[in-house]
Amino acid sequence: MKATRELCYYCFDTVVSHLEKQKCAPPEFQDASCPLCISWAKRVKKVDAQGKERNVFEARGSLITMTPVQLHSDQFLRTIRASAFEDPRQNPITAEDIPYLRCSASVILPKTYKTIQKLDDWEVGKHGIRILFKVGATQYSKVYPPETILARGWNKKEAIEEGIRKAGYTGDLTPQFMATVEIIRFETSSCIVSAKDYFKHVETKDKEGKLKELSARNNPDEDENENAKRQRTIRRRRHRYVTSLTKRLQDKRKPGAASTSSSPSSPSSSSSIGGWLFALAIIAMVAGVFILRGMEVTYDKDYDEFQTNYDILGIARGAPMADVKKAFRKLSLQYHPDKQSNCLDCADKFLQINSAYKQIGDYEKGLLRLVNTPGGPGPRSGPAR
Repeated sequence: MKATRELCYYCFDTVVSHLEKQKCAPPEFQDASCPLCISWAKRVKKVDAQGKERNVFEARGSLITMTPVQLHSDQFLRTIRASAFEDPRQNPITAEDIPYLRCSASVILPKTYKTIQKLDDWEVGKHGIRILFKVGATQYSKVYPPETILARGWNKKEAIEEGIRKAGYTGDLTPQFMATVEIIRFETSSCIVSAKDYFKHVETKDKEGKLKELSARNNPDEDENENAKRQRTIRRRRHRYVTSLTKRLQDKRKPGAASTSSSPSSPSSSSSIGGWLFALAIIAMVAGVFILRGMEVTYDKDYDEFQTNYDILGIARGAPMADVKKAFRKLSLQYHPDKQSNCLDCADKFLQINSAYKQIGDYEKGLLRLVNTPGGPGPRSGPAR
C-alpha cells in the first residue's frame, strides 16, 4: 500500500464532514491494512529575524499507530478524527483553520522494519525510527516518521535524544544507558496535500458530476454498532417529536372540549355522551401508560449506555465537567499511541477515551443551552439523573 493524494483527500473529507455534522463520502482508494501516521499543519505568517514576513507551518495535530489499521473501516475514520480533534498537545481543528491546513499521510511499510546494531545506521529523510528502551519495569517508546525528522532539521543524534526525552525519560544519557536503547528503522510512503489542492479536487468533482458519490454518501456502509447508535438517536428524536406533537394536540382540543360541554343537550344525551367520553378517556389513559412505559424503557437503556462513558474515564457517574476534563487529560496522555507504540490495544483505548469525553461534553453543552433557555429547568444541582 502506497500513500496517495486520494488518501489525503479522504482525510480532509473526514474532517470537513465532521465539522459540518454530515456523513463522509466513501473512500476512493484501495482497501488495505497498514500502520500509518496522519498529521496536520497550519500555515501562519511570522516575522523572521530580518523583519521579513514569512509563511511557516505549525503543528495542529497528529496520530501515529504501529498497529495496522483497515483503511475502509470506522477505525480509520476514528484515527483521522483523533489526529485532528483529539491530540491533547494541540487545540482541536476548527472550520476557520481548514483553508490554511496541510495534511500529511504516511503509510509505514512493515517489510522495511530493521533493528539496527549501531544507533547511526539509518539515513535522515529516508528512514523513520522507533526508539525503545526500558528503565526498571517501565517500557518507553517513541516513533518519528522520516518526514518529521526532516521537517525539524534534526541530525541522527538530535532525533534519538529528542525521542528519548519525548518518551518521558529524564535521566542522564550516559554511554551505558544509550547501549540499552533499541532502534528500529523503517521506511514510509508519504503524500502531502494542501487545502488549496483539496478545494481544487472538490471543485473538479463537482464539475464532473457527483451523482454516484452523492448516492454513496446517502447510503454509506455501516457496521452494526454504528447503526445501533443511529437508531438510538432516531428514537430520542422521535420521542421528543411525539411529546411536542401530543402537547400541541392537547392544547388545541381544550377549547373544543369546553364548547362541547356548554352546548345545549338533553340530560339523557349528555349523560350518554359523557359516558362514552369517560370510557374513551380511560382507554386513552391505559394506552398512554403502555406507550410511556415503552418510551421509558428505551430512554433508560440509552441513558445507561451513556453513563458508561463516566466508567470509561474512571470517575463517578454524573461527575462535574472539571473532573471529566482532568480524567480525560490523564488517560489520553497515558494511552496516547506516541507513548505506547508497543501496546496493541492502546490505540483503541485512546479512541474509546476520546469518544467518551466527547459524548459527555456534548451532553453538558446541550444541558447548558437548556438551562439558559427562558423557562428552562434551571441549573443542575447534582448528577444528571
